[in-house]
Amino acid sequence: MTVTVTTPGGSASLVNGFTYVLPVHATSLIATPALSKLFPPHVYFPFLTATLTDQVTGLPVPGQTITFKIGSNLLGTATTDAQGVARFNETLILTLILLNGGYDASFAGVIEP
Repeated sequence: MTVTVTTPGGSASLVNGFTYVLPVHATSLIATPALSKLFPPHVYFPFLTATLTDQVTGLPVPGQTITFKIGSNLLGTATTDAQGVARFNETLILTLILLNGGYDASFAGVIEP
C-alpha cells in the first residue's frame, strides 16, 4: 500500500510503505482416540481425527495441514475443514496403532501448550 503523509508544509508518499500482516494466534490441536476402550467394550473409530482451534477467538481453523504419524511412521496428511477438523482414514492400520500405543497428530503452526 502507498502511505501518504500530509502536513501544513506539504505531503509526501511512500509506495509500499505499509504492509498489513495478519496476527498469528496460538492454536490448540486435539486428536480423537482411535479406540475409546480396548476391553470391554471395544469402540473403534474408522478415522483418525484432529481438531484445530484458535485460542484467541475460539473459532475453528480451516485449511491447515495436519500430519498423522504412528511412532516414526508417517501415515499422511489431511487438511482441516470448515469446522477445523482433519480426518485421515486408518481402517487398515488399527494393529499398528495398538502396537504403538496410539498415534500422533501435529500442526506446523503455533500451538499453545
